Amino acid sequence: MDWNTYQEDVATFFKSIGATAETNATVKGVRGTHQADVLVTLKQFGINVTWIIECKLWKTSVPKEKILTLQQIVQDIGADRGFLMSESGFQAGAIKSAQTSNVTLSSLPELQEIAAEELVNLKLKAVSVKLEELTRRYYKFIPWPKHSKIKYVELAVEYLPKLFMIRLEICKVFIGNFPVRLLSKAIFNLPDFLKECDEVFRICEIEIEKVEKQYDENYSLVYPLVDTWRSLINRLVSLSKQIIDLAGDDDQQDKARVKAAGIMKKIGKTTDKLSGYILSDSEHAFAVVNKTLIDGLYLDLLNVNLKHEDLTKTNKGLQKALSAFAHDFQPIKTPPAPNTPL
Repeated sequence: MDWNTYQEDVATFFKSIGATAETNATVKGVRGTHQADVLVTLKQFGINVTWIIECKLWKTSVPKEKILTLQQIVQDIGADRGFLMSESGFQAGAIKSAQTSNVTLSSLPELQEIAAEELVNLKLKAVSVKLEELTRRYYKFIPWPKHSKIKYVELAVEYLPKLFMIRLEICKVFIGNFPVRLLSKAIFNLPDFLKECDEVFRICEIEIEKVEKQYDENYSLVYPLVDTWRSLINRLVSLSKQIIDLAGDDDQQDKARVKAAGIMKKIGKTTDKLSGYILSDSEHAFAVVNKTLIDGLYLDLLNVNLKHEDLTKTNKGLQKALSAFAHDFQPIKTPPAPNTPL
């Protein structure tokens, strides 16, 4: 066997276990450009892994210096691991150095066991990472509040059980305890398990993205709505002060009260729209604002003897209620998601 055949055999092995392998690859690092005998990459569920393989088809054992050189290259290019290949063994210093580094010493026969196990672990780690990501994104939309009207209940009913089954069975897969079961389907080997996970993740992500798109659309709708609502309330407070100042001018006061009635009507319509985005965790704060409006500001406007000190007290309570609502109401970016009208 010559050196070219040796590195091609190494590359072929990595390809056989699902990785991408390129011989005589040029790789750019932070401090320079390096030539890799074999560059191995693996992409699984969003995790990217890079290994650098150095092939030494020598008649003598490989010295410590080669370990140190490969370790520097691995560090410079940000690779996850280096493999130093030799069919003639390694010197004692090289073996000792490798024990405290991310460089693995191997021959081609040994590589089949070492790398295959490593790739299995990496692939299953990738499954775990993707599983956590999708689960976190799902729970952002799960309608846990008691009286939620969120319309995406099918997320929990249809897709979350599939992720839950992967979570349950992946522990068995780690130790090679097949078959495993994903809902109604029995899986008898790792490739089929990874294939099934890939399909489940693909479908789930499509559904999540649909909801996230609606979520973002709600965001663009609801915050202008909240701004309008608060603006109308503050306009009504200002108009109430004008009505007090118009005491003695019945005609102007009546006109101002008609204008106030129009603003109250707009507040009511905006409140109805906004209520479609209220989950139970912010229902109380929302109700307090509305109660303060009805039992406070609206009643003040009916009081022909309304004084500034009365309005000041009412407005203080109203602003406190609005601040509490703003603190509790989180319709986007952080859970819980907004409701959508039925």
